[in-house]
Amino acid sequence: MAIKTINTKGRYHEEIKLLWENQKESIKNNNKKLKKVMGRGAFLEDKLYTDTILFLGIGSSHDGEDHGTCEPYDNINYHNIAKSKASYYKAIEEIVGQTKFKKWSHIDLTLLRETKQKSVESFYKDNYAIMREQNVFAIKMIKQSKPKLIVASNAFVRKILQNEKVVSNQPEFGLGFEFSSADKVDEKTGTYIITKPLANVPVFFTRMLSGQGQLDIGSRERLIWHINYVCKVLKIN
Repeated sequence: MAIKTINTKGRYHEEIKLLWENQKESIKNNNKKLKKVMGRGAFLEDKLYTDTILFLGIGSSHDGEDHGTCEPYDNINYHNIAKSKASYYKAIEEIVGQTKFKKWSHIDLTLLRETKQKSVESFYKDNYAIMREQNVFAIKMIKQSKPKLIVASNAFVRKILQNEKVVSNQPEFGLGFEFSSADKVDEKTGTYIITKPLANVPVFFTRMLSGQGQLDIGSRERLIWHINYVCKVLKIN
């Protein structure tokens, strides 16, 4: 199937604008940290590619304080990955360059311009409903990008997708993801297989691709080998 480009500003702008404005109004007055982060504006990639490899992160879409790679509009920053100098995206580019895929997409499960993992996780504890709304929107983009393969490079992302409690004082997210087996990998591919809301899409749960706690060289090489292996076994074109 031919790869198509989704212009996120054209497709989602009004929806994001409404979501963001409503959330800013509903933030608890005592959460100054989240208010500060949301004051930076919503943040997402300016385009997505369908029918290719998709990388999922959380708190990853932030080029420091350099807004030069973004097109701000209505307090929403549309990030041009091609211009980004962030090591996170460079690591993805290097991995994809050793696979069959010519294009790749990235979706952050939040709209926040914040890379501090502990801060992002704390927002789930103190503002559960807000974070869940942002995750639901991200799931919508994931479904519409129709990925052939997913790499989730964050343990917190795995918890969300596999419907685990992300914070002890809140219920399970229940975002609708189902797997061929919830507690073990598929024997044919060595990966978990998403069966809903996507149709039999392999997902690789791995460590971060850059920064502290990133994959070591050997693990990175095994990830690349595994992606290529799954593409061959499943005949992903």
